Amino acid sequence: RSGVGSSFKKYTRGEEPSHLVESALAKFRDLPGLNITVLSDVRQGTGLGGSSALVVALCKGLDQAVGASMTNRELIGIAYEIERIDFGIRGGWQDFLPAAYGGSILSTYDHRGVGVFKLDYGHSFTSAVSSQLFLSKVGGSRSSSKIHQKHMVGNKLSREFMGDLDKLSCLAEQTVKKLSGEEFIDFGRILDMGWDIKRREGHLISPPKISERYDTLKRIGASGARLLGAGGAGYFLCSVELEKQPEFLASCDRMKIPIERVALAMEGCQIC
Repeated sequence: RSGVGSSFKKYTRGEEPSHLVESALAKFRDLPGLNITVLSDVRQGTGLGGSSALVVALCKGLDQAVGASMTNRELIGIAYEIERIDFGIRGGWQDFLPAAYGGSILSTYDHRGVGVFKLDYGHSFTSAVSSQLFLSKVGGSRSSSKIHQKHMVGNKLSREFMGDLDKLSCLAEQTVKKLSGEEFIDFGRILDMGWDIKRREGHLISPPKISERYDTLKRIGASGARLLGAGGAGYFLCSVELEKQPEFLASCDRMKIPIERVALAMEGCQIC
């Protein structure tokens, strides 16, 4: 029996899955009787990778229920299969990795597969970064699959989109090199550079409401911001220097801009 929001349904093995939870159940044999309740603070279609995190966490729990012991790589493999293949939700591997591994990750993608490198910069660095990061919700929900489809020409990504992906990849590599050399990193500037590349993809990525929120966040004190996810709606991740935060938060309150603090978790999904 799966509880999704306030909707409860009995699922029998062999039925055609109509939900990500049911598809996950169908992947595991010899499961005992289970009551599954899904609770989430993240709404669907807001760019935070909530559905991917749900599938990873659920598969980890089901794996323990049958007494197996999946590696993180096996975990993200079955999660990818459920969401991207079984349900046809377009996207890559990137949303599954933080949920499985946690912390800071450098991921690489080529013909050989997905490479995952866990980056450990220590507690003091993580705390310093967390103290400057905020989330700001803007707009409703959107279909990431439709946005990804826009970049397809036939069965391939457009040349322009691939060029922008290359630029974002170079930005990530340069950032990791600087961090590895213990150089000072201006995260606001990095967020800005990433968003400048991403929003060039057009109206679906950065409609007027999104552009207005970005301009407002910068005007009231954010050193940089970038919309998370495929674009169109969701959450801006923004960086605000400590000395500017009192005025920044007061301005958000006065202008009724939703704002939330961010805490970086060093571990992936866990069995409690």
